[in-house]
Amino acid sequence: HVERDEYNQIMRSDTHRFARLGALRQLLERVKVRIVADL
Repeated sequence: HVERDEYNQIMRSDTHRFARLGALRQLLERVKVRIVADL
């Protein structure tokens, strides 16, 4: 699960909270797009 690994990386990184939020939002968008594409 690439997304889960990426999510864990984001949460582990000591990036600023807002930068982390941005990364999580991008990750969510990618997952959403893939889910919609699978439908």
